[in-house]
Amino acid sequence: MQHTPAHAVGIRTDEDARAVAAAHTEDDDGYCVACRESGVRVHVPCFARIEAARHLDRLGVLPC
Repeated sequence: MQHTPAHAVGIRTDEDARAVAAAHTEDDDGYCVACRESGVRVHVPCFARIEAARHLDRLGVLPC
């Protein structure tokens, strides 16, 4: 599987990463809300949320 970098989902700063993580949350059925609204049904964590967490982890500011 090819890895797509964080900038492919619009993450360039820690503020971007936090916004992506906040938007890509789980609904009652276990699907990502933001992805579902864009027409994609994917279980959480979705790619965008994973990339947001990776970005924050690299910066050393990943919340516990």
